[in-house]
Amino acid sequence: MKGVVFFVAFLALYIVSTSGDDSLKCEPGQFKQQDCNQCSCTETGIWICTRKFCYNKREAASSELIPEWERK
Repeated sequence: MKGVVFFVAFLALYIVSTSGDDSLKCEPGQFKQQDCNQCSCTETGIWICTRKFCYNKREAASSELIPEWERK
């Protein structure tokens, strides 16, 4: 009985560990742009990106926080 429980637990862990999000995997050395952030692939094959605040140009054009000469 303990063997069956161990096998089921092992099988569940295996399924969870292999069902990851493939969009996070990459080839080391790759680069991509995601909105206004730049991403690069680490040596372990996972994307790492900058975390800049990306604003929408429409929002910026109507924002009083941005000087009028920069709104275009």
